[in-house]
Amino acid sequence: MTGRKFGWTLAIMAVDVGLVNAAIVLSFLIEFVGGLPSGNFGAYVTVWPWLSLVAVVLFQVYSLYNAHRKKWPEVVVSLLLSVLWLNVATMALSFLLRSFAFPRGVFVIAFFVQLVLLAWWRRWLWKYERRVFRVRRVLVVGPAAEAGALAAKLAGSAPAPFDAMGLVVDGEGNGEDQWPARVVGTYEQFPLAMETVAPEEVYLCAGVPADEKTWFVNYLVSADCPVFVVPGVYEIFVSRGRLDQVEDTPVFALNSSLAIPEEWRWLKRLTDLFFSAFLLVALSPVMALIAAGVRVTSPGPALYRQERMTERGREFHVYKFRTMVDGAEKHSGPVLASRDDPRLTGFGRFLRATRLDELPQLFNVLRGEMSLVGPRAERPFFVRRFLKETPEYALRMQVKSGITGLAQVSGRYSTDYADKLKYDLLYVRGYSPLKDLVILLQTVKVIFMRDKAV
Repeated sequence: MTGRKFGWTLAIMAVDVGLVNAAIVLSFLIEFVGGLPSGNFGAYVTVWPWLSLVAVVLFQVYSLYNAHRKKWPEVVVSLLLSVLWLNVATMALSFLLRSFAFPRGVFVIAFFVQLVLLAWWRRWLWKYERRVFRVRRVLVVGPAAEAGALAAKLAGSAPAPFDAMGLVVDGEGNGEDQWPARVVGTYEQFPLAMETVAPEEVYLCAGVPADEKTWFVNYLVSADCPVFVVPGVYEIFVSRGRLDQVEDTPVFALNSSLAIPEEWRWLKRLTDLFFSAFLLVALSPVMALIAAGVRVTSPGPALYRQERMTERGREFHVYKFRTMVDGAEKHSGPVLASRDDPRLTGFGRFLRATRLDELPQLFNVLRGEMSLVGPRAERPFFVRRFLKETPEYALRMQVKSGITGLAQVSGRYSTDYADKLKYDLLYVRGYSPLKDLVILLQTVKVIFMRDKAV
């Protein structure tokens, strides 16, 4: 992050914190009809520094400091969840800091006031940043098909149409007419392509050979041009390597195992046990209603079991609420589900979109077959197919499968399994309990984003 961008982010944080606290003061004035009782207001004064810190952390977790690259509905969902968790945290802080005089009515009013003030400010900021920080010229480098696919993703996520987007490919661009950009050269013509497009950003695909990738990076660094590298499995391993040395030669020490460090395994298991048991009890009325809804809306059982694979390739039966017609694969055999799968029932479509169909997997977590967070548990049939296409797929099975994971919260429904694999490996290579907490918080957001539901 450049110094200018860092200063801009700090300014946004300052406005966010100011509005969060101004909303609480305004809520006091509403609750007490223009007054600020010293006893009650003193409780807020005790809490406000910690409250401000939590607000910044939550906004960061929900990516609100890089919101201009996201669509406005996603920003609204992120803001709503941030304010919701912020008020929960405020209640907890008032209890922990023994600020019992903090009025409960202010909590309720503050939620709505904060939401209105922050939504107004963030809407203005979102429009401003999309206009000011829009990248107008982009160059994508890689094998033809891979570069074309990445260009399509960039075009779909851009705040506004690019003024210029060019592709530098390894040969002739078959299918070029279907891409949102034109081929401006081959690898050997890269300097000329740089002059033609004059890009503000350059993206290097994972399929660029190592020698060419090194040359491109050196060229771009010398030209002071921002470069983004799509990682392959090799880059993921190296990025998480530990710096060491042999005599006077620097080396990266790469762990041969992707297993979660032993010092964290017991804590992860205790967390799984506690939260799965708590959620099963707390959500039992909801699960009973869902089971009744499945039985009423379509013939067949409410639950179904399906063979899946978890840590070290062990097979187990996962439990889920049935979302498809009974016997959906009786004639077709194993088939990957799609978002608009005709086999889905009406109620099942709702359950899958909200992820409520996965609640029975809490039993699998309680039994130790799964974790709350981890790579998605996949069916043996598809695992064998993926292993033939991508041998590195086996690496993700060195940890327990999870109900949710980095791939689920970062990817989309249609994200290719190879890209999801990269997210899974990044999760395991950089595991920490804090990362699990962040993923769980982001999972709540995914429920509201239809294109991310899986």
